Amino acid sequence: MKMFCLVGTLVVSCMLVEVLGTCQDQSDNWREYQKAYDINVYNPTHRFYTGKNSGASVGLTGTFVINEKTYEAPAAATILFLFTNDTVPYWFSSYSMIVFLHGYGSPMKISLFHPNGTISVQYLGNKFQSLCRNINCQHEVNIDPMSTHKKELVDPSGWSMFTAILAPYPAGKEGTRKAIYDSELRCKLDGVLDNP
Repeated sequence: MKMFCLVGTLVVSCMLVEVLGTCQDQSDNWREYQKAYDINVYNPTHRFYTGKNSGASVGLTGTFVINEKTYEAPAAATILFLFTNDTVPYWFSSYSMIVFLHGYGSPMKISLFHPNGTISVQYLGNKFQSLCRNINCQHEVNIDPMSTHKKELVDPSGWSMFTAILAPYPAGKEGTRKAIYDSELRCKLDGVLDNP
């Protein structure tokens, strides 16, 4: 009996050390990626980091079909995002298409709010990660123009680095990307937003 308790204590102690070590490694890991990819612009409201990958789209142009109209425009901005366990999720709306590509770290849960009031969920991540085994992760998630979405870490204690490729604004729609708070979204659902 004493032997069993000793072995049990030893196993629990080893597991605790391993878990603590992993947490420390994860924190160091995202800081290494932050330095390596120069992701240093901090958003104090929602507590995430961004960095512009300006070299990724130099000299490229694209054809974009938005609301059944075709636009020829320079290739979109490519922005690197780094979410940590401190990041505050928020809803985001854009008149331009957005493509998310998973980089490193935790998978992301991407909730899409549809005009009919329903919400669907997709997961952005590496299919070989243990967290992705049962949630059908995709390496790439496309967000349609005029959609509202929210990004959250699947592992709330982890971190994630991903790329957002943003198509140019359609003509006359410049500056139409904005963060939306949960309370605003509920007001729209309830029809209260139209009231003074």
